Amino acid sequence: MGVSFENVKDMIIRFDGNKSKLFEFIDNCDKAHKIIKSEQKHLLFILIETRLTDNARAVVRNREFSDWTELKRFLLETYSDKRTSCQWQLELNSCRQGFNESVLSYANRVENCYLKSTNTLNPDQTREKREACIELLREQALNVSITGLQKDLLILVKSQRPQSLESAIAIALSEEREIKSKYEINKYQNVNNSFTRHCTFCNKPGHSSFNCRQNQRKSSVDNFNNVRHFQTNSNPRNTELNFQNSRSQNSSIKFCNYCKNKGHLINECRKREFNNSRRNNSRNFNNSNKPIRQESHSQFSNSSTNFQNSNQNQNLNVQAPRVAATSRNANLIKAEYQ
Repeated sequence: MGVSFENVKDMIIRFDGNKSKLFEFIDNCDKAHKIIKSEQKHLLFILIETRLTDNARAVVRNREFSDWTELKRFLLETYSDKRTSCQWQLELNSCRQGFNESVLSYANRVENCYLKSTNTLNPDQTREKREACIELLREQALNVSITGLQKDLLILVKSQRPQSLESAIAIALSEEREIKSKYEINKYQNVNNSFTRHCTFCNKPGHSSFNCRQNQRKSSVDNFNNVRHFQTNSNPRNTELNFQNSRSQNSSIKFCNYCKNKGHLINECRKREFNNSRRNNSRNFNNSNKPIRQESHSQFSNSSTNFQNSNQNQNLNVQAPRVAATSRNANLIKAEYQ
């Protein structure tokens, strides 16, 4: 015994061609078609056609359908997704939660793939086969919804061993809210801690680096070392050493003290080599002429002295009387002639 038309007509919803509402519309029509009286099925079919609006009404307007079965087949071919159940299963297995994606958004994607997989099953299958396929898809969706979560949520949800897709999603949502609340608490504590005084010298809270004892102790030691350093530098010997060090550092830059040009040293100066060679040549020329002049001068001086000596002797012979020979000289002369 069927249900009257008045009790069934409220089950039929409107369908405007939106693909997300297609299976809801078809399921409601199938259930109403099963429970209505046989003599009122044609009246139900007319009611179903009137529930089609907008794009769906424009598509079926110039077409004729004998019963609900033909209209259902046409709507599935026109508005249902062209992908098969296997393709939807592949997409279900590839679902992973994004970096900034919420659990609710990820769960909606998993459920959508699961529903599309079940809706695209072969309608000609028996009831037992269809229920078995739906059960396998449900287990697959449960495993994917857990393994696709982020690492911190994955461990928490998997440890509780949910038995259904709905329970896994509920646990994931609860854990996500708890993690967010802990993050907000830590963030608030960090903001409050940022206003407390913190020493940048010893990295301890409660005081600043200006009042830090370690910093003051270090400052006093540094001041003492600076005084000692000033005293050692005030020594003339240290000053001379520093001056020599500065000269040794500046000596790395080549500078010629002869021609006053940079880029070479005095022993590398070409101008100095040229002047030295020129000076040496002039000295050699002067040395080669000097002995001849000295020899002629000495000869002239010797001749003049001899001439003067001879003149003096002549004058002496003329002017001075001859000395009489002594008896000793006479005897020597006699001995020589004998």
